[in-house]
Amino acid sequence: TTGAWVYYDNDVNNDIIYGKLYNWYAVSDVRGLCPTGSRVATDADWTSLTALYGNDAAAGNELKATTLWATPNVNSDTSGFGALPGGGRGGLNFGDLNNKGFWWTSTPFDASNSYARRLEYNTDTVTRYAENDKFGFSVRCVKN
Repeated sequence: TTGAWVYYDNDVNNDIIYGKLYNWYAVSDVRGLCPTGSRVATDADWTSLTALYGNDAAAGNELKATTLWATPNVNSDTSGFGALPGGGRGGLNFGDLNNKGFWWTSTPFDASNSYARRLEYNTDTVTRYAENDKFGFSVRCVKN
């Protein structure tokens, strides 16, 4: 029930490439994760972003970086977003490095779940869903 972060696989070298994985309690902490003048992207921010590239069903390859994703990698990153497949953490288990990227939004879904987005190496879909607040996901900051 408190904010926390971890390096993927508890390996500090993964921070250099993928950054940290945060639980949602860290995302929602009033002290903020993002630098001054920016904030964690909301569910509406993500919806607006994917709408620019066709919608959730079509925007994935436009958002994904052209490197580090498992094959087949047909990503164009025409958006400049550069999404990386940093995987995630559930409980004590890490998974999906180079296959999937997971991002929290700052928008709660209900008392124990919050909105998140998922990108996968083998699909163009940006999946929007509600996830348990204890999972470890990446975050994306946007300017205020």
